[in-house]
Amino acid sequence: MMQSKHKKTYISALRDSHYEFIKGIKDVSIITFAKKEQFSSLNQVYILSSVKVNNQHKNVISILYPEQMKITNKIKEI
Repeated sequence: MMQSKHKKTYISALRDSHYEFIKGIKDVSIITFAKKEQFSSLNQVYILSSVKVNNQHKNVISILYPEQMKITNKIKEI
C-alpha cells in the first residue's frame, strides 16, 4: 500500500498530469475540476473531472498506479 508520507506528492503529480492533459484537449472548457479523488482498494488513485468539448459533456479520468509510477489519462463519453 502507498506510504502516507508520499500520498501528497503522488496526488500533486496526478493533479498536475490531469490538468495538463485537459489543457491539451482542443476546444475544451472545464465544468468541474477534480470533482472526485479517491484511493481505490487496488492501490490506485484516480481523479475525475467534467469537461465540455465542442458542446458535448465528457468526463476526464486520470489514474495513478504508484507501484509502477504510471499515470493514464482518458476521455470518456457521458
